Formats: sequence, structure tokens, C-alpha cells
Amino acid sequence: MGIKTNAGLKLYMESAIAAATTITAVTKAAPGVFSAAGHTFANGDSALLEVQGMVELNGLLVTIVNVVASTSFQAAGVDGVTGLDTTLLSTFSSGTAK
Repeated sequence: MGIKTNAGLKLYMESAIAAATTITAVTKAAPGVFSAAGHTFANGDSALLEVQGMVELNGLLVTIVNVVASTSFQAAGVDGVTGLDTTLLSTFSSGTAK
């Protein structure tokens, strides 16, 4: 019997989830831009997306990148490098990030 390993496995754990920030729009672009007026995210933060409409993003853990003041941000995979390409995803209707 052989032992199998996953060489690229990364495990992330957070001690608490912050209050939800309302996302009002997500562009269909590469990478997509998330509009969330008044958000307090900083580059490098982790966030859990809970999204309706653009269901492909629902339940996705992302790294916040390219924060623009407190009005919008982009998201990358948990590696913090690969921006989320939302070009071919369903149309966004509502959601939160926390």
C-alpha cells in the first residue's frame, strides 16, 4: 500500500470571521472588480464570498488585492497572485464578503 500526498496542498485557518461587507457589483473582467462602498479591506486580507447571481464565486475564499480607497477591490485566489477572471461567469445580483 502506497502513501499519497498532495504536494501543493495549503491549509488556511482563521480564528474569526469579520462582519459582512455588502458587495453591490462585480464586473465581468479579467480580473473582476468588486464594488463595496465603505469596505475596510486591505491588500492581503482573506475574505469569504457569499454571492447570489454569480454563483461560481459563492463560498469562495479569496485574497483581497488592488484595493481602491474604500470603494472597490479585486480578489485573487488564496495564493494572492492569480486574479479572479469573472468574464464568463453568471451575472452578479447581490452578495457579501466577510
